[in-house]
Amino acid sequence: FIEMLAGALQDGGVSGHNIELEITESMAMEDSDLVLRVLADIKRLGFSVAIDDFGTGFSSLSQLRQLQVDRLKIDRAFVQEAQSSSAGSTIAQMVVNLGRGLGLTVIAEGIETEGQAALMRQLDCDRGQGFLFARPLEAADLEAWLRSEAVQLSTGQRVDVTGSADAPAEGAVPGIPFLATRRARELIEAYGLR
Repeated sequence: FIEMLAGALQDGGVSGHNIELEITESMAMEDSDLVLRVLADIKRLGFSVAIDDFGTGFSSLSQLRQLQVDRLKIDRAFVQEAQSSSAGSTIAQMVVNLGRGLGLTVIAEGIETEGQAALMRQLDCDRGQGFLFARPLEAADLEAWLRSEAVQLSTGQRVDVTGSADAPAEGAVPGIPFLATRRARELIEAYGLR
């Protein structure tokens, strides 16, 4: 697997620093020794690593602490439940606190409404991802989308790609940065936006 990744980087002329790989929580907990070795090799290639769908498996906290990951992604079910029940909100807060305590960036998945975004901000979640911000795009459509839509950068500022960088875009959701891929950030910088 590692040789395949290294070959793909070389063939594509891409740096591993431009790519993030996701591993599901359940996969991360299967064969801990193997997972630890593979993740270490992946990190040596420069990739960042996120644990996806966190909260849906049965994580060992001691294993989680040992994993070389950069981000923890709260499963969308907890984001949705956090609005409707105190138990859901408590679980989401616990995951945010756990991730931040381990020095990880915490991302709330499946944000579809302003209310969900506001709640995740209130819980001090670092970032959000979901249909509220953008639908999935084909790679060819990304550049056009960047030209025509407002993109919120990791600074928390909204940037109108078609106009002024100072004016907030209509419908801006301050506080939870838009989760842009590293390639999207490169394109944003190529347009002179920082």
